[in-house]
Amino acid sequence: LTNYFVNTIITALQGPTWQTLLERIGEDAMFHLLVDTSIFVPLPNGCLCQMTGEAIVNLRPP
Repeated sequence: LTNYFVNTIITALQGPTWQTLLERIGEDAMFHLLVDTSIFVPLPNGCLCQMTGEAIVNLRPP
């Protein structure tokens, strides 16, 4: 993954924590997480940042 433009999400996904996850679960599982799921991480202000998945505001309620 090459980051040609400043993008906070891509920069975070290139960090050591995500690299460790990739090494532990493998490429297939990581691809599934990044493409087929929504991942949220906590921010210092108590909010959540959506890292992957379709924007939650675009999803219809169940």
